[in-house]
Amino acid sequence: MNNDTKLCPYCKEEIKADAIKCKHCGSMLTDAPDGGMPSDPETPVRNALASRFEIISEIGRGGMAVVYKAKQRNLGRIVALKVLPQQFTHDKEFLDRFHREARAAAQLSHPNIVTIYDEGVENGVHFISMEDLDGVDLHTLIRQKAKLSVEEAVGIVVPIAEALGYAHERGVVHRDVKSSNIKVTGTGRPVLMDFGIAHAASGTKLTRTGTVIGTPEYMSPEQAEGKEPDGRSDIYSLGVVLYEALTGRVPFTGDNPISVVNKVINAQPTQVRQLSANAPDWIGSIVERCLAKRPEGRYQSATDLAKELALDKSLDKGQRATETVRVSHSASGVGSQLRPLQRSVPQRRLLRLVIFALAACMVVTLIILAGRILGHNPISVSSDATIARYVGARLQIVFSAQEVAAFDKEINSYKILLESSPHNSILYNNLGVSYYQEGNLDSALAEFRKAIAVEPRNSMAWTNMGVAWEDGG
Repeated sequence: MNNDTKLCPYCKEEIKADAIKCKHCGSMLTDAPDGGMPSDPETPVRNALASRFEIISEIGRGGMAVVYKAKQRNLGRIVALKVLPQQFTHDKEFLDRFHREARAAAQLSHPNIVTIYDEGVENGVHFISMEDLDGVDLHTLIRQKAKLSVEEAVGIVVPIAEALGYAHERGVVHRDVKSSNIKVTGTGRPVLMDFGIAHAASGTKLTRTGTVIGTPEYMSPEQAEGKEPDGRSDIYSLGVVLYEALTGRVPFTGDNPISVVNKVINAQPTQVRQLSANAPDWIGSIVERCLAKRPEGRYQSATDLAKELALDKSLDKGQRATETVRVSHSASGVGSQLRPLQRSVPQRRLLRLVIFALAACMVVTLIILAGRILGHNPISVSSDATIARYVGARLQIVFSAQEVAAFDKEINSYKILLESSPHNSILYNNLGVSYYQEGNLDSALAEFRKAIAVEPRNSMAWTNMGVAWEDGG
């Protein structure tokens, strides 16, 4: 930082020394002379919400809201309290949309989407209360580390992509996906925050000619052009987040929002590989597709993006060219292609075992009969044992080593996918199918139970568990 810049007293980002508004968080700086904090910025909020919440401290602010740590008095729980600044409360259309979007977001229930407890207005203060998350936002984490490893980046982005896919299937578009809206908790759980606020502001008197709602560095080209965004706009923004995590910088920067918007619409970003030598080509290709200028060139669903990221993470370079794991995400349901059990593989194995055992017994019987006819017993105790060992060895290798290795590879792939998507019921179901086809009924049943625990409505997992129970006697 030099004499021409200073730190925003609210978000601590670097801004121009003569700025009166922070370009990062949107805070007006006129109330903080000499770069200092206002004496007690939460006093009006504290007084207005005193009957419902005890304000503890301010924990963050953005262009559309201020967030406080507070205690909900009637339940005694700690919450994050998002409050609209007073300058936004004079636009009735915006307020109506703000609360409507908050109610829509409150209907989302996903482990990687922040849980909204309540929304409303109290003494003129409009608020949303939600779960208070420990940890650090992804933007701060990237600044602390300079850049993340591929494994770290994918481990964060895959669950967020799954969360977006879940929301999109229910008609909810985020519209402001960025690294500062992703919190990584102390247990490593990535959580997407701030659904609906950018949507609430669009189309109201808050939007004027030549201005856009959102964060320029992360918005899609169609958003920058003022067009109506859809789920593919969120995919673009998540691609920017992945680019930032891998390289330590966003694809486009500029001296002012207009120059950034112009680059978003017209310029091509520097390739990931040029900024991060350790990033493999496959992840650079995924980022490039996410950042396609036209929505048609991107992934058409966030679940498709999550699947490809998780799959490529699970495969080495040799496998990546030829291997596909049989788990494709669908546009509806819990997120993946259900795999029903096929009895044919175990039944063929059992039939082959029985045929071989019968043939071996017939050979031994014929040898014994021939020996008795000739007046002596050609089968000694030691040779009996040898034949028994031979039969046992043949029974163990009836299935080719190649076939066993294929099942092991598939099982390992599902296990790796589950490391990034531990709440995916379909992955547990499909892992159970793989165990069943390998003949491991106990493990298959365990995975079907996990699938049902995550998603009790997973009818295929219920059916598969019944088949496995029946075959297990």
